[in-house]
Amino acid sequence: MSLVFFDLEGTLTDSRRQIPDSTAQAIRRLHANNHQIFLCTGCSLAEIPKAIQILPFDGFIASGGASIHLPELVICEWLIDETVLSELLPLLDDGPLDVWLEGPQYVYLPALDTNPFFDRLRKYMNLPGTVFRSWHQGDVKANKMTFWIRNMEKYPPIRALLSRHFDLIERSGGIGEAVPKGINKGCGIEHLIHHFGWENETTYAFGDSENDESMLRKVDHPIAMENGSDSLKKIAEYIALPSEQDGITLALIDYCLI
Repeated sequence: MSLVFFDLEGTLTDSRRQIPDSTAQAIRRLHANNHQIFLCTGCSLAEIPKAIQILPFDGFIASGGASIHLPELVICEWLIDETVLSELLPLLDDGPLDVWLEGPQYVYLPALDTNPFFDRLRKYMNLPGTVFRSWHQGDVKANKMTFWIRNMEKYPPIRALLSRHFDLIERSGGIGEAVPKGINKGCGIEHLIHHFGWENETTYAFGDSENDESMLRKVDHPIAMENGSDSLKKIAEYIALPSEQDGITLALIDYCLI
């Protein structure tokens, strides 16, 4: 048995944010060969479409490592502390960022009916409206947050505040993620492996972006996508073609996993 970890967007999905049939079939073949398969994504559990959840994954490391779920078991659920939220949310309401908080059940925004960003986000994520809530409704249970910087000049003070509580992953185009300090995909993998005593099993990971670096560094066989970041390719032992070019399938064949 081997443990295989897959990032979602840009790794399993194609340019249309869909999983190609060949990739879905490769996952099924991998499962049929009795390997343990885990989705390891920056998306929260609430953000993973049902069409992806029904694939034969043995579990989900979601929210960048903060949320680890198996079908019948929650291994861990790190949530943003309520005191941190009470400090941050009033500043984020009218700040220079478009922000969404990501949790196991809901995605939270400051407002829904008066927020044009909500309409764009919902269409982009292709999720039902029931997944979204306003954080003003209270009882916010979020693992992390993602943001888009609208006003770069006003970002530094907010960045300084976020940095007190979160590790920041800042990408090109003004997109960023804020994950509780010390939490990442790599520590999520480590926590899962320790929970089941799988330290002697061979591990593989597929990723494409900066937030996959900790994941690739944690496994025996780090695999970066050809369409991924240059920094990730530097630490990979194998470069896979994009998913729409059967890259996942070919890599699994090359590693004799399917």
